[in-house]
Amino acid sequence: MYQKIIPLLIFVVAIFLSSCSEDDPVEHHEEHFEADGIILYLDNEEYLRIYQGQIESERTSFEMTNSETLGIFTLKFIDDHGDLIDPPDDLDKNLSIQIDDEGIASYTIDSNNRWGFSITAISIGVTQIEIRVQHEDHFGFRTPKIDLNVSE
Repeated sequence: MYQKIIPLLIFVVAIFLSSCSEDDPVEHHEEHFEADGIILYLDNEEYLRIYQGQIESERTSFEMTNSETLGIFTLKFIDDHGDLIDPPDDLDKNLSIQIDDEGIASYTIDSNNRWGFSITAISIGVTQIEIRVQHEDHFGFRTPKIDLNVSE
C-alpha cells in the first residue's frame, strides 16, 4: 500500500511547489527603468543626443571657456524603440556624474530638479564626463565618456 501512496504523495507535493513559484497576478510588480539613450537639453534646446552608446548629434562634446558655467542641463531618456521617456521618479534612482579630471571641471546637481545639472570650468584642459543613472549599488544606465574641452 505504501508503494502506491509514496509516488502519489511526491506528485502532489511537486504540483504544490511548482504552483507556489508562479507570480501572483494580483501582486504589484515594479517596472524597471530601462533606457537606451539620453538627450541633454540646455535652455529647452537639444544640446547632445546619445543613443545605444553612440553620439548622434552634431555636437559631440562639451565646449567651454575657462570659468564658464554651462547649465542647467535637463534630460530625457530614450527607450529601446527610440521614444522619449521621462527620468525615473522613484527615489532609489539618482543622477550620477563622473568627471575624470575634477581639476578641469566640476558639476552641480540642480536643487530644483534632481535630474538637472550644470558644469563649471575650473581650468584649461581636456577631460571626459560620463552621465549615469545610479540605482542603489549599480548603474542602471550610463553614457559613453564624452569629451569636455575647456579653452581660454
